[in-house]
Amino acid sequence: MANNLNEMTSYMSFPLYETLQTQDRRLLVFLNSYQIYADFFGYSAIAIGLGLLFGYRLPINFDLPYISTSFSEFWTRWHISLSTWLRTYLYVPLGGNRHGLWRTYLNLMIVMGLGGLWHGAGLSYLMWGLLHGLLLVLERPLLSRLASIDSAAFRAARMTVVFVCVTMLWIFFKLPNFDHAVGYLTGMFTPSTNPNPTKLFYSLALLYSLPVMIQHLGLRSLFEGRLRWAEPYLYGSMAALMYLEAGPETSFIYFQF
Repeated sequence: MANNLNEMTSYMSFPLYETLQTQDRRLLVFLNSYQIYADFFGYSAIAIGLGLLFGYRLPINFDLPYISTSFSEFWTRWHISLSTWLRTYLYVPLGGNRHGLWRTYLNLMIVMGLGGLWHGAGLSYLMWGLLHGLLLVLERPLLSRLASIDSAAFRAARMTVVFVCVTMLWIFFKLPNFDHAVGYLTGMFTPSTNPNPTKLFYSLALLYSLPVMIQHLGLRSLFEGRLRWAEPYLYGSMAALMYLEAGPETSFIYFQF
């Protein structure tokens, strides 16, 4: 899935993104979000499976991060090994939340900024980390009040806001050159003037994104219950897709780190 999405998201790179329509720039941001998850989650799942073959039980590294209702919850679900390391060896030694409100905010900004720089010594990675830190700071005073609102619609709205913000910030992760990232971001909100734009196949985009959507919708219990009979057909369809359309061979995104 990640390899197939990579064929589309490669158009996010400069100067290819200048050939895109405005709406396609927006679509690719979300496809990139699905691709990063599929790549990282898939890589971690393979590592966990290989570990089990040799008797090692590695911890879960991704726990449906795109259903998070807050940015702090997102970082307890996304790349858990890294976020745990950052909390244990950076946030806590800096004082955590033990030295007042403003010191807590400063610690969050420092930790997330360093977390961004850990991925690469560039302005885009630093901006990605600092903006995540800013979102953690902004939501912190509101968390208890937001949690007190018991409404399915409100919860869905919170999930949508978190997912969209996280997805937008992946632009800085995808484009390490800061000027290119800003150029792509600007083009998402300005009309395209290219008379012959690149054509994307929306049906394929949906097909390759569907597994992540289904996984995050929590349909596993349904397939383990009333739809248990359909489980073999589901796995068979996935196996057929992997065999027939596995996409071009590419290295795991995380190999560059």
